Amino acid sequence: MVRYAESNSFERDGAKPFVWRYRDYVIRSFNADKPFDQFVREQLAGDELVAGDPQTEQDRDALLATGYLRLGQWDSTAAIFQEEARLQAELQADLTNTTAAAFLGLTMSCCQCHDHKYDPLTQADHYRLRAFFASLKYEDQLTVSTMAERQEIDAANAPVATEISALETRLKSDGLSESERGELQGQVSKLRGRLRSYDRALGVRDSVESIPATCVLSQGDASAPGAEVQPGFPAMYWPGDAVIGRSAAGGSGRRLALAEWIVSAENPWTARVLVNRLWQQHFGVGLVSTANDFGHTGARPEQQDLLDWLAQEFVRGGWSVKRMHRLLLTSVAYRRVVDVAGTGVADAENVLWGRQTLRRMDAETLRDCLLQATGQMQAASGGAPRWPEVAEDLRHAQPAILEAEEGKDDGRMQGWYAERGGETRVRSVYLVRKRCLPIPFLQVFDLPDSAASCARRDETIVAPQAIMLLNSPETIGCVDALSGELLAGVSEVPEWQGPVILGAFRRILLREPAADEWEAARLLLQRVLEARGESERRHAVAEVCRALLNSNEFVFVD
Repeated sequence: MVRYAESNSFERDGAKPFVWRYRDYVIRSFNADKPFDQFVREQLAGDELVAGDPQTEQDRDALLATGYLRLGQWDSTAAIFQEEARLQAELQADLTNTTAAAFLGLTMSCCQCHDHKYDPLTQADHYRLRAFFASLKYEDQLTVSTMAERQEIDAANAPVATEISALETRLKSDGLSESERGELQGQVSKLRGRLRSYDRALGVRDSVESIPATCVLSQGDASAPGAEVQPGFPAMYWPGDAVIGRSAAGGSGRRLALAEWIVSAENPWTARVLVNRLWQQHFGVGLVSTANDFGHTGARPEQQDLLDWLAQEFVRGGWSVKRMHRLLLTSVAYRRVVDVAGTGVADAENVLWGRQTLRRMDAETLRDCLLQATGQMQAASGGAPRWPEVAEDLRHAQPAILEAEEGKDDGRMQGWYAERGGETRVRSVYLVRKRCLPIPFLQVFDLPDSAASCARRDETIVAPQAIMLLNSPETIGCVDALSGELLAGVSEVPEWQGPVILGAFRRILLREPAADEWEAARLLLQRVLEARGESERRHAVAEVCRALLNSNEFVFVD
């Protein structure tokens, strides 16, 4: 929804240092059931809520929340070509459009160039909203460590630096083949990736003294400014300029004023947009099926009274997201099964929610269930992103990664820094999100593009998904481990097949097999053993496990 990623996109696709702290902040906030209105304030204006240096965990979280302001794409070459004005305009436009879509359910992007064709939104409305972000000054490299911290980092880096030095010495030696030289260079690049940017981060500053004027741009062109506008909300709600005062932290107060209006009673959209997203999460489709567009071109609410009641209940409950989850999950509508006799004819589109909607698990959930079912999920509680291994041909198809692996990225952290072993068998939310190279397993199951806010994920059912779930390195590693576990202790038992089949069903489908399923699994085991020999029991059991993982019962939520 907020286009989270850990790289900048464009041709270099360099890293966004420490942006994972924003991810951890979001997870902590939802786990702690932070009131959603406060959650919005912190993301838009957390720095304006904290006076002086952060003293408490709450203060630190408020500052981390402003990572939202740096999640967009960033063209690191703009300064080279003297295009800072263009970059600034694009960043502000992206932030404005994302904020409007994510929190208000409004499509403001077309208003950059002209009045909205269908909704009562003018071009001036876009730039009035954009003016709230005009005080932001984007910093490409902020120093975040003190000298003492820098010395501590250097001490921790010393072993890695020694290893790099040894590899570089080997690179200078004669007699290396081209492939050996390339492999060594790749190792050096990965090790350098561990060293760089530890004391630097992307950030924003609130430029209080000299806030640039915000002008309506002709056709959205930064080189063609028109009339100046002041910060303001969409005129259909608030026709005048916004009332803005300096924040307690000494900031401009602009973003705080915007955040306060977004969660105020004067704005009718925020609570409705959020409860609609929660409904979509649990039912597959929202009460408004176009979750980012509540305007005339979006879908009409199928149950307007229900949406309004849920929004009012959400606010009455102190903006508690967990309370709303509980309300939805204990509802009669949610507890219905997929196939209710007669509802498919009387309500083919299921607009009355007479039955549950059958839907495939999203990419991250499916991968997490694969790890959990096979016993391979490793505990993780945040921290730097994990980098799974990706095939060389996929990496080298990306010029930025290839440049880094050849040692030519000049410290821009463009590479792919793979980790081996179980370090990447963690929840998918902790895997790296690199814009130029999404993780293949997740991408084939419709991982959304992080270039723009995603209202609702695509849900395709295509052959490559079955192939990935059968033959991907993730699946092969997981089912091999599970097969070994199922065979442990029963491999010497004459009737070993029964306990293994029973164990596979219990682990993957959380139930015992029916008689016909048990017989089908036994025949599959038998065919594999006849083809490969009795010594290949582990492979045979893996085949059964992969078949169960590819079943609709595992892949779909009903």
